Amino acid sequence: MIRKNTDSRSPLGMTKKEVVEEFGKGLNSYTDDIWHYKLSKTWWGLKTIMFLEFENNMVSAKYIKYVFKENKRLQEK
Repeated sequence: MIRKNTDSRSPLGMTKKEVVEEFGKGLNSYTDDIWHYKLSKTWWGLKTIMFLEFENNMVSAKYIKYVFKENKRLQEK
């Protein structure tokens, strides 16, 4: 399940540098246009992951995804 989050505290409009200062570098490459951060994990394995899309080095979209199984693509980054 993916949903677009319109939270008022959203990082929309932040630069990559501001995102790194707020959330840390994580496993993201600075040159990528889509970054992800694991926000939480429940005791039974549900993970909440935030995806940020960048255009011209500024956040243009924020998505939240809930997953039960670790995505191999996310592990490789």
